[in-house]
Amino acid sequence: MLTVRLDLFNFRTPAMSKSILLIDDDPQLLTSLTHFFTRLGWDVSSAHDGRTGIELYERDGPDVVITDLEMRGLSGLQVVDVLRSRDPDAVVLLLTGHGDIATAVEALKRGAENFLTKPVDFEHLELATERAREKAVLRLRATLVPTGSGTSPALAALGSSPAMRRLGDQLQLLSAGTAPVLLGGETGTGKGWIARRIHAMSGRARGPFVEVNSAGFSATFLDSELFGHEKGAFTDAKHARRGLFEVADGGTLFLDEIGDLAPELQPKLLTVLESQRFRRLGGSREIEVDVRLVAATNVDLREAVRAKRFREDLYYRLAVLPLELPPLRERGADEIARLAHALLDE
Repeated sequence: MLTVRLDLFNFRTPAMSKSILLIDDDPQLLTSLTHFFTRLGWDVSSAHDGRTGIELYERDGPDVVITDLEMRGLSGLQVVDVLRSRDPDAVVLLLTGHGDIATAVEALKRGAENFLTKPVDFEHLELATERAREKAVLRLRATLVPTGSGTSPALAALGSSPAMRRLGDQLQLLSAGTAPVLLGGETGTGKGWIARRIHAMSGRARGPFVEVNSAGFSATFLDSELFGHEKGAFTDAKHARRGLFEVADGGTLFLDEIGDLAPELQPKLLTVLESQRFRRLGGSREIEVDVRLVAATNVDLREAVRAKRFREDLYYRLAVLPLELPPLRERGADEIARLAHALLDE
């Protein structure tokens, strides 16, 4: 197991192998999934039931597990529980029918990485699996790289307090990936500045950085801003217009105050996170983009989920790699003074 995990540390090496375990009691679907991932270059093992799947996981230590939710014998939820109890780093995705969404969300709470509905969209499945593996790699690197190992010059402006050095280490790890990032913290902690640093340190630095605030806009206006609209989509839509997701293609979209995102837009954002595809307001054509989302909030999204103001499945997709920005009072008097002088200089 340890050898497999340490190999993941060099995840940018093109020749590195990727391993996956498939668990499903439907022989036809299992065969289709096996052929699909084999063609993509994954090392594939498979099991027709949960108990065998758990044994294979302990033997092989695959990078990712995909399991059906409803199976004879052990259910997918039970598989998640067993794997996560034995290996907290286990990366598990669920396949579920539309009627089992509530159970799938419960699995996310227990540590599953993601869930996908049947019938399987194989393009979506490939994207979700690669992202799940990437998140696991980033988590592993965070445990292997010692804190305070050296902050890049691009992050020198963060300061030298212990809290900000820890933040710098986290940013260096996250900037290499493409998974969504959720920034939390009080108003004034610099979430917009951090979002720009993530973009500048990433492989998308030459692409666009686009910023939009979710607060204070109607759902229709924000829908048009984010996803664009077709001519005639609403009264004043005299021409088709690209949305900010299209503008940010190849780069980063910073969505501030995501806790204020209108409930009717949350499913559409969820779709983009899952598939990188969406439709313009009033349109029927699917548009595909390559955008990394950095979201920020100064409210407790978990409380918003409990109050039914924010979708639970969207929260779990955003909060896999959260960053909490420390307030000024935790940064020390010297650092506050340095920041004050820097602001006066500007």
